[in-house]
Amino acid sequence: MDSLMLSTKFDMDQTRMRVAISANSCAANASCSTLRTANSPGSVDVDVNISAMTCPLNVTLVIALRPAEDIDMTGNASTYTVSLMIFTIKDRLKHLLWQISELKARIATGQEVDSQDVAENVKKLAEASRSRDELLRRAQRARECRATGSHERFTFLAVGVTGTGKSELCRWMTGNETACPSSDSLGSHTEEVQQVPAHAFADACQPLIEWIDTPGRGDTRGKNHDAKLWNNTMTQLKDANTKATRIHRIVWVINAAWKRATDVRELMLKELRMSFGVDLYKNLAIVLNFLPRTANKTAYSEIKQRHKERFVEWIMQREDVMFQWHPDLRKGVEDEVNNIDIYGININPKYLMEKPSDVPISTPYLNLFYPFSDAGVDDLTALLTSTVNQTRGGHSLLLDNPHPRVGPGQANNVSLALTCGPWQRHGPWQGKFDYWKPSKRGDKYWEPGAALITFEAHGKYFSDGDKALLLPESASCGDRSAERWPDRWRTKVLSTKPHLPGNQSTTFQSEFQGTQVCFCEASGCNESWRFGQKLPFQLPEDDCNPLTTYSVDRTNPKKVANPWNLVLVGKRVFGVPREPGLPMFEYSMEGRMTDYKEYIFEEEHQKHWFQAVVSNNTLYLLAKEGKFFLSVDINQHTPMPGKLVDTHTGLTSDGWHFFGMAVVGSSIYLVPGRESNVRILDLVTGTFRLSLPLEGLRYDKQSSNKFGFPCVSQNKIFAPPWEVEAFFVMNVLDESVPVQIKHVAFERRMAICAWSEFVEFGGFLYASPYNEKTILRVDPGDLTWVKLQVGLSQPPRWSGPAVLGKRIFFAPTEDLDMVPVLETDTQKLKYLVAESLELPQNFKNQFSAAQRTVVAVDNTLQFSPGLNANAIMVVNVSAGFED
Repeated sequence: MDSLMLSTKFDMDQTRMRVAISANSCAANASCSTLRTANSPGSVDVDVNISAMTCPLNVTLVIALRPAEDIDMTGNASTYTVSLMIFTIKDRLKHLLWQISELKARIATGQEVDSQDVAENVKKLAEASRSRDELLRRAQRARECRATGSHERFTFLAVGVTGTGKSELCRWMTGNETACPSSDSLGSHTEEVQQVPAHAFADACQPLIEWIDTPGRGDTRGKNHDAKLWNNTMTQLKDANTKATRIHRIVWVINAAWKRATDVRELMLKELRMSFGVDLYKNLAIVLNFLPRTANKTAYSEIKQRHKERFVEWIMQREDVMFQWHPDLRKGVEDEVNNIDIYGININPKYLMEKPSDVPISTPYLNLFYPFSDAGVDDLTALLTSTVNQTRGGHSLLLDNPHPRVGPGQANNVSLALTCGPWQRHGPWQGKFDYWKPSKRGDKYWEPGAALITFEAHGKYFSDGDKALLLPESASCGDRSAERWPDRWRTKVLSTKPHLPGNQSTTFQSEFQGTQVCFCEASGCNESWRFGQKLPFQLPEDDCNPLTTYSVDRTNPKKVANPWNLVLVGKRVFGVPREPGLPMFEYSMEGRMTDYKEYIFEEEHQKHWFQAVVSNNTLYLLAKEGKFFLSVDINQHTPMPGKLVDTHTGLTSDGWHFFGMAVVGSSIYLVPGRESNVRILDLVTGTFRLSLPLEGLRYDKQSSNKFGFPCVSQNKIFAPPWEVEAFFVMNVLDESVPVQIKHVAFERRMAICAWSEFVEFGGFLYASPYNEKTILRVDPGDLTWVKLQVGLSQPPRWSGPAVLGKRIFFAPTEDLDMVPVLETDTQKLKYLVAESLELPQNFKNQFSAAQRTVVAVDNTLQFSPGLNANAIMVVNVSAGFED
């Protein structure tokens, strides 16, 4: 109701009289306002707005009669005043509350000696109580009823020790005395779960609820009986016949004053925690029964807050015992525990007899009256309201959840990015591209697709211990038996890397193309049931085809001596022998291989030549273990070797002291293998000198070598990580500057032989991946680096790179039926796949090599032979690319 109309009628001789009318209203706080009136002959209406009325209102209407003509009527004017006091139901009930309290006090204390006065007070009390009950009924009828017709149902699960008033709370929350029998002693009389559907407080204007009253715990039958009770409870709740699939609030009823059965309380927390996980806490309400009420609301709130602080402290102690949380994760758990709500009540079966049976305890203003004011009715309605709001906000507990979230880490959703690449398949051909179909090569073939998926999960409290697992749609996340999981699912578990600061996202990568991520929050991701957080995803439908065909020059598969290194000088290709006794050869490329020649070194120059570089028409060779160095003048008609130099002069031990070299001006720089300095050979004087020691490098003296083959850029020598997680930078213009070491973490922790060789193009250095699955790109100016995914399921084992146009080609050490190429414009990889895999016999698996080199001449790639082959493989790449 928004307004009241005050109508007043009167009779007068309108030919002789006229009327002057005014009206105002004054609130109890003394603020007054003028009211609007509507006049007609013989009547007046006053409109009183009560929509914002919060206290009693006094309305005054003044009617003054005057003669029709203006004559002096001083002292004889007639004025009539009508006063009306308007009360709200609440105001009237407050007045009755005072009246009933006073009458009860008088009767209880015997203040009236006269029996007639006592009887009169009893009569007044009965009349005031009837007025109160009628006003409560009016208040109930006048309220706006929003719950009627709603199909929402909110499920409460009540737990507690025997004797805490748990079943009595059921009666108060549902109004059903039959289904919620109250126990008369400390022994619980039932072991069955009581499910009571009702409107909350038996009030049709309140939401539908299902109150689940569980058997009391902690009676004289011991812990084993308590554990059995909980197992039976969960079994009954999971029964297919129950309507409840989710729990919207767990209500833990605790005696606020009686502190027995602490061990039972610990067992209950453990059972609740195992059944509902860490999400328990945001759905947990602690109801303190028998908590004395104070008139001071602030003081009462402080009492409840102290109880909450003690419970949070106790729960965290139990969390530490149960899970031994790492400090970083413990903070997240404590944040969850702080979500618990505390409510105070002091209920008694006799209190319900103090109200009319047709007045529910949720009736407006009932909580003003004793005993309902002391019983905590306002806290019970707050419990209901909070549960409704929280549920509509998306919080609830799945009743039958075999894998609840144990820790604070929570993955809400996942985004992904694809790295396209080839998959090596085995078995019957299932592809749709004929030129990849195997013919006489057996059952191995390449198929394009997303070879690597990079996931980014978003949520909160991610940590290093979190794990992820990709599974097909047929599998179920958190399956305790893992029946439909891969047989070796433990080997497919993925480590994650949380992002700082905040740890609100984490990334992980996988080669397996499932349809769902099963996420496990730390700690203890070693059991299948822990991978219970499900994150479905769909692969984008973008074209993910990185394969391009190439043709093989079969016209002249030239049989050559078995070389380790190919070196290009103009259009002359030199093959450096890998074994003593084999010749060095050269040939020219003018459209095809011509002018093939072989040269035999003198016996003293026949070594295991490991690396070859060219500078100013001179070949520089480094022997295995970096022990010998040889220069070869190729400007002569017949290449002329120079003096053999022992690079280990002054070194007492054997082994890979040096592993790679770079030529700058008239100096040879030997990159350290087991050594901690760069050894520098002056080609003019033939003398050695040492660089300053490598700064900040941890290394194993017994390691074969630390770095891969170097290259020169911007007057600096760079060598990629090989057995240490760092690359090497040396300033050749100022040897007084210490050699720099830049840390680069290996993705494969057990991997050595990470990146094999640097090549420069377009202002960047690119390192060939050997046991790592990324190309390492380094900016030689500021020494920053990034990793480019190669899109292979296995370590690529690529060695020497070659630049052709705007592309970098890498030399696979195994089969050459697929050649990797980096598009430097897009920084993405493609793969050249043989147009027909019916390669010549000497082009097949014999091309497998521990190291291989490649040189680019015109539109061809020239690959050195493998360990068991003796032919150069020439790949024509012009058909695969059009610039």
